[in-house]
Amino acid sequence: MKPTSRPVTLLAGQALSLGLLCGFVIIPAAGIFLAAYGARALAFVYLAVAVVGAILAPVLDAAMRRWPLRSVAAVAVTSMTTIAVAAWIVLEVSGATWVSFVLQVVFPMLIQTGFLLIGAQAGQLLTVREMKERFSRVVFGFVLGFFASGLVSAPLLAVIGGTHRLLVGAALSGLAFLGFVVRTGRQFGAELGVVDEPDVRAPRLPVRSLFRQPLVLALLAYQFLSMLGSQLVEYLVFDRAAARISSSTDLARFTSGFTVALNLVDIVFVAFVAGALLRRFGMRFGLVVNPGVVAVLLVGAVLAGAGPGMGSAAVFVALGAARILDITLTDGATRGSINTAYQALPPAERLSAQAYVEGLGQPIAIGVTGLLLLVLEYGFDADVGAVLVVALAVCGLWTFVAVRTYRSYRDDLHQTLRARVIPTPEAATGGAATAVARTDRESDVIALLGPALENPATLDRDVVRLLRRCPRGEDAGLAGLLHDHVDHPSRDVGLEVVRTFAKVAPPGDPRREEVLEAMVVTETADLLRILGAMVALEPTAATRAVHDALADERRLVRDRTLAAVALVCDRTAVARAAQWLDGRDPRAESVALESIEVLVPSRLRHRTVALIQTSADPPAQLAALARAASAKPTPSSPAEALAALRAPVRDDAASSWTGRCAAGLGALP
Repeated sequence: MKPTSRPVTLLAGQALSLGLLCGFVIIPAAGIFLAAYGARALAFVYLAVAVVGAILAPVLDAAMRRWPLRSVAAVAVTSMTTIAVAAWIVLEVSGATWVSFVLQVVFPMLIQTGFLLIGAQAGQLLTVREMKERFSRVVFGFVLGFFASGLVSAPLLAVIGGTHRLLVGAALSGLAFLGFVVRTGRQFGAELGVVDEPDVRAPRLPVRSLFRQPLVLALLAYQFLSMLGSQLVEYLVFDRAAARISSSTDLARFTSGFTVALNLVDIVFVAFVAGALLRRFGMRFGLVVNPGVVAVLLVGAVLAGAGPGMGSAAVFVALGAARILDITLTDGATRGSINTAYQALPPAERLSAQAYVEGLGQPIAIGVTGLLLLVLEYGFDADVGAVLVVALAVCGLWTFVAVRTYRSYRDDLHQTLRARVIPTPEAATGGAATAVARTDRESDVIALLGPALENPATLDRDVVRLLRRCPRGEDAGLAGLLHDHVDHPSRDVGLEVVRTFAKVAPPGDPRREEVLEAMVVTETADLLRILGAMVALEPTAATRAVHDALADERRLVRDRTLAAVALVCDRTAVARAAQWLDGRDPRAESVALESIEVLVPSRLRHRTVALIQTSADPPAQLAALARAASAKPTPSSPAEALAALRAPVRDDAASSWTGRCAAGLGALP
């Protein structure tokens, strides 16, 4: 896997060029179209978009099945650039306003196809957690490009002498987009230059079967409602703008100014707010916040228009704010969350699902928008207020589907972990259990267990053997005994106590979550101490034994945390995650971390993930854990770290061995 910054930088360059391309298309297209045909003609644009999208989706899917992704991207971007050049030539030569209709249809296809290609490349180059944490940087490039196009369009209009000549900027932006695509394909040829062969044991599903999967259906419904709501809001803004402004030049200036304001807010949010919010609240926030906020603003528009009518400035401001925040939240929260959700699907199905969800859901929603507008206008002779009410209802349904989409994503991650039969933690203990002294009845084991746990003189290995011989199945008495000893002074014994407690405590026992929370707090304190020592002691030949001992303690913290997680999550899924946390496969490890994050209670997710991420460098894990726990670890000198290690805070074999290694090291300057 390549360093993450390299693909993110190149993908951000692609997104920047895409933003410029889209801005230099929609600004002249909207100005010419609205002046020539009016806002009500947008309904026919939306219907045409649905037709084009329905044709384009299977074409893209077939292309990505047959040719490498970098080749498909290069051909698609070349086609985009060619359309911009052709439109400019036709308008320059003949001044045919019908070209603006074509450009209005092409504009959503540019965004849809551009982000499909960028997202597909990101899916090949980034892990699921990198996607969630860093895809907003890619989206920032798009926002910056769109903002720049709006910023320079107004002064350019005063110089170039024709609205349509802004399309020259679109053509140049398309060439830049193509350049970034080619460079990305060359630098990451191993990932983007091959066609994935379907696994013969799990052949690629036909399209009809693809849409039977709950996550794919949820994503399709989400994208459909997202685009439907967005298009209705966009229509309302342009309708109110056209009612207040008459000339094409003034409308182009309004579109340019509105684009600048929209993207300025977008830039600030994506650059400074979005990443922190997604890290703090996760994917559920990323999916739900967009429809929720837009719905609130539409309620405000309804209330503002109740008295003075839909022509009031307050309605126009509320609708403009709804449009700005819709686009801002789409870029800053929704795009990253949706692209992350695709990673929960099997690799052989991921690109097909993305092609059809993006290629069908959004264009069909645009077409439905056009149909709704025609029915409302010609069927019911409804005014713009009726469109506003319909948009509000769509946002309510969109919010409901957002919640269902997150649940489907979580369930698919869970199934990914359970995909193969694996040994459970107790089955991986080798022959240790067979060394236990034989007892005729399981009740004898339980009778011996209590005194063994109470007596500090009992050898840890003997207590562990007794715990492993405990009977399976619910046992309230045994669960109560074990619950009292989950904080056993020996962490090895405590680990086995928790594993056994998970087998005998009733599924709905509230003590399960109580134990998880207590152990997360305890393990956080232990790991801050361990990582602090690892950071303070420079890795050298002299300190190697101490570092190895600390690494063993670090892994013990991970194992204890996972055992506690298994109290509230499926044990088989957690065991599977444990196998993927060795750092050998970054993608598998990323899926495991993401799965644990979405399965544990939200108040514990960040600390839990930080506790089990042992493949990270000690300084990086220490920083993540300190941030999650709102702690500020005090840096210590090497001598102070050694002094602390020589006086173990735990009475177990791991801490004792670390102390002996530290004692044998001698003094450090």
